[in-house]
Amino acid sequence: MDFRKSIDGLAVLVELDIKVAVFDPVLFVFLKGRGKRKPLSADLPHI
Repeated sequence: MDFRKSIDGLAVLVELDIKVAVFDPVLFVFLKGRGKRKPLSADLPHI
């Protein structure tokens, strides 16, 4: 995975490759080597 991608780019990868909507109540963590990680989750208000 290219860690230079923005959060929007990562969201597109999740939706296309994993077939999961990024607005579902899930957490994705992208890892690269030791100590480098990018979390991605939807921060939606509780309705």
